[in-house]
Amino acid sequence: MRRASLLLALLAGACEEPPAETPPVPPPPVHVVEVRAEQVTPTAEGVATLEAARDATLRAEAPGRVVEVAAEPGQRVEAGDVLVRLDVGRTTVALQAASAQVAQAEARVAQAEREAELARRLVASGGAPERRGDDAEDAVRLARAALDAAQAQTRLTRRGLTEAVVRAPFPGTVAERFVEVGEYVGPGAPVAQVVDTSHLEARVLLDPRRALDVPIGARARVHAFARPEEVFEAEVERVGEVVDPRSRRLPVELRVDDPERRLRPGLAARFVVETGAPEEHLVLADGAVFERFGQRHVYVVDGEGVAERRAVELGPATGERLTVLGGVEAGERVVVEGVDRVVHQRPVQIVEQAAEQAAEQAAEQDAEAVVESAAEAVAAAGDE
Repeated sequence: MRRASLLLALLAGACEEPPAETPPVPPPPVHVVEVRAEQVTPTAEGVATLEAARDATLRAEAPGRVVEVAAEPGQRVEAGDVLVRLDVGRTTVALQAASAQVAQAEARVAQAEREAELARRLVASGGAPERRGDDAEDAVRLARAALDAAQAQTRLTRRGLTEAVVRAPFPGTVAERFVEVGEYVGPGAPVAQVVDTSHLEARVLLDPRRALDVPIGARARVHAFARPEEVFEAEVERVGEVVDPRSRRLPVELRVDDPERRLRPGLAARFVVETGAPEEHLVLADGAVFERFGQRHVYVVDGEGVAERRAVELGPATGERLTVLGGVEAGERVVVEGVDRVVHQRPVQIVEQAAEQAAEQAAEQDAEAVVESAAEAVAAAGDE
């Protein structure tokens, strides 16, 4: 029985086919670019908030009740335009009383001067002692001092009329209004906010190692986070003299060009500021560099299509490009896409981006054709 089972097992093994060989794994497809030397302008980056050219919160100088609001948020105003008026009834009465006091003081001065003239004639003729003349002159001085005090009180009261009217200090736009008609406001209460958005400004904190020699007039690119598809221009107006003690960075003030008024004060933006004249450097795309063993590396593809991992020394970034200080040479090819599929000292398949895009488009068209055919088949079945 055992011999029969063994014989059957041998016959079954002889009938089995030999295992098929596993096909070799094709090299991974990658995109490569040639390392070249380019003129690179050194830059420094920082994030800042856009600010209006001028921004003023206007406050009441005198107490009073609001009787008129002449400007609404969003309204354009010129310098001197009335924004808010306060009740001036009491101030008007006080001004009338002060004016009456001035008239009385002027009459006293005139009377004192007449008496002083009479006293001088009497003293000169010997009909009165000199002391009477001195007393008359003192009376004139006292009357004139009283007149000055009354005139000063009148000017102070008249200023109350001016303070009861809040005017725009410069051309701009009313950003906010804080009072309504009928409200009572005290001295120092905020009334309205006016901003001048004829141009925008920003104060950017940059690395001092790159920003110390930024020249006045240097250009900058502005990437507003609220306008991700647009790039704006700016110009350096002033470089700070003192490093910010909290961030240990150097403040740089810029004037933003926005003729179409696409930006607004308060928006956050990233600033790329030119810090010097263009220099020639080897450059790499940001996607070519990867971290390995605590160091930056790239894959260099030789003439036979074999990828080699190589450590590189990088300089400052310029947008989406990295400057290279060492590790690769001009003319060498480095992998920029498909880095995660590459193995050190293994072959790769170099694919042109245009060819890959064409293949993807063809695949999408085929998929659309299949969907359309299926839809037609479903429609035909429904008609039947």
